[in-house]
Amino acid sequence: MLASLALLLGYQLVGEVVARALNLPIPGPVIGMLLLLLTLIIRGQAPEPLKRLSHELLQHLALLFVPAGVGIIAHFQLLQAEDVADPRAGDQPYPDPGGDGAVDEGLDR
Repeated sequence: MLASLALLLGYQLVGEVVARALNLPIPGPVIGMLLLLLTLIIRGQAPEPLKRLSHELLQHLALLFVPAGVGIIAHFQLLQAEDVADPRAGDQPYPDPGGDGAVDEGLDR
């Protein structure tokens, strides 16, 4: 399992190097994931240890969102001050789907 984790991190590292070397607007981990996908397509299937590791990671995927959620809650006032916390704020208002100028009730939920 450790070798499979090293493989995943290696592809992420290669993607990061490619993204920075070519000054691409695509995040390195996305490039690494695409390279891994290409490798798996060429091989025809994923090795069994990689399948097991992927299954284990997917079972705990929700835990990876906890730090981001905590960061949003901890810095909510800063996000609100920068008009990031309110999707209706900013210079570009959302289009009026009804054409009547009323605020869409779905945004308030």
